[in-house]
Amino acid sequence: MADGKQIPGLKPGLAVSAALAKLLKARLAFVLQRSRQIAPQPEAVHQLRVGTRRAAAALRLAKSRLPAKKRQRVKETLTELRRAGGRVRDLDIFLATVHDAPNESTRAFLTGHVAHERLTAYRKLAEVVAARLPALIRMARTLTACIKPAEHEIAFGDHIDTRARRQLHAFNASLVEAVAQHDPVHLHQLRIQAKRLRYTIEVDGAKWQDFVKQIESLQTILGDWHDAHALQPRLAAAREAAASVNGAAGSPVGNGIEAMLRAAERRETKELAAFQKWSRAWQVFQKKHVKAVL
Repeated sequence: MADGKQIPGLKPGLAVSAALAKLLKARLAFVLQRSRQIAPQPEAVHQLRVGTRRAAAALRLAKSRLPAKKRQRVKETLTELRRAGGRVRDLDIFLATVHDAPNESTRAFLTGHVAHERLTAYRKLAEVVAARLPALIRMARTLTACIKPAEHEIAFGDHIDTRARRQLHAFNASLVEAVAQHDPVHLHQLRIQAKRLRYTIEVDGAKWQDFVKQIESLQTILGDWHDAHALQPRLAAAREAAASVNGAAGSPVGNGIEAMLRAAERRETKELAAFQKWSRAWQVFQKKHVKAVL
C-alpha cells in the first residue's frame, strides 16, 4: 500500500460487507499513517490530501452500512484535513512554478513573497493534524466494526457498478455544463466529479482500468488548467508588491512577473483546448466501452 491505491485481497467477488470493511480500514489506515508522518515536504502534504479523498470515496461506498452520525464525523475530519492541506498545496504549486521564472531576481522575490505564507499554512495544517489524530486513531480502530453483513449480500463488484453508474451520470452531466460554459465554476465542479468517479472505480481496476486512464488524463489537463488559472491572480498581487518596492516599470522583477503572467495565460488557453479535444474523444470512448463494464 505504498501509494494507498491498491489494496491486497480486495476482489470483486467478495461479499460487499467484507469488502467495504477491508476498503475502509485500508483507506483510514493510510490517512492515519500520513497524518503521523506529516512533514513540510510538498509530497507529504499531497499524499495526505489524496489519502483523504480516497477515504471519503470509501465512506460514500459504505454509506448505507454505516451509522449516519459516525460517518458524518469521519467525513468532517477528512474534509478538515484536506482543506488545511489544500492551502499548503496551492502555495507549493506556486513555488514550483517560480522555478521557471525568467531571471534570478524574479525567482528570489517570488519565493520570499510567499515563504512566510507557506510556513504559516503548514503550521496550521500540522495543528489540525495533531488535534485530529486521536479521533483518527479511534475511527481507524472502530468504524469498520459498524459494517454488518446484510441479509442478502451482493458481490463487491456489483456494488461498485451500481455506484459507478450514478457517478458516471453525474460526471457526464458536469462535463456537458463545463463544455458549454467553459468557465472556472463548471470546470472546478467537473474536477470534483472526475475525482469522485476515479476513486470509486479504481478499486476494481481490472474491469475499469481503461476508464481510470481516461479520467486520469482529464485530471492532468484540468489540473494544469487550474494551476495556470490560479497562478495569475497571485502573480498579479506579487506584481503590485514588486512595483511598490521597485517602481512601476522597468525592473527585472516586474518584467519577469509580466513574462510569467503571459506564459500562464497561454498555458490556460492551451489546456482549455486540450480539454475540448478530450471531451470529444470521451464521447467516442464511452460508446465503445460503457456496455462492456455496465
